Amino acid sequence: MPLDIPSYLLGKKSGGGGGTSDYDSLENKPQINSVTLTGDKSLADLGIEPFTGTDGVETGTAGFVPAPATTDEGKYLKSDGTWATAGGTTITYGNTDLTPGVSPLDEGAFYFYYE
Repeated sequence: MPLDIPSYLLGKKSGGGGGTSDYDSLENKPQINSVTLTGDKSLADLGIEPFTGTDGVETGTAGFVPAPATTDEGKYLKSDGTWATAGGTTITYGNTDLTPGVSPLDEGAFYFYYE
């Protein structure tokens, strides 16, 4: 049984219309925080502020995370907004002392597998 397609649909393509490859001629440019994305915009221009940490008294603010320096490799971002090294505390597990950030195998721990 042949499909009965109305003549006004034949040869028509669905979806949008024209288009442009010229960003400046777009009628509905994207926006962030109601700022139209044209030219070079900084995060501050877009209303995106840096993360600020808490001092234990005042609440910090959401925002972009500060970039770590090359010397910050392996560090974590603290709630006060600074990068810090984890570790320094020894945890005892059974008869073995474990140091955070150090493999138990490096400390001579033995592992047994029971079924």
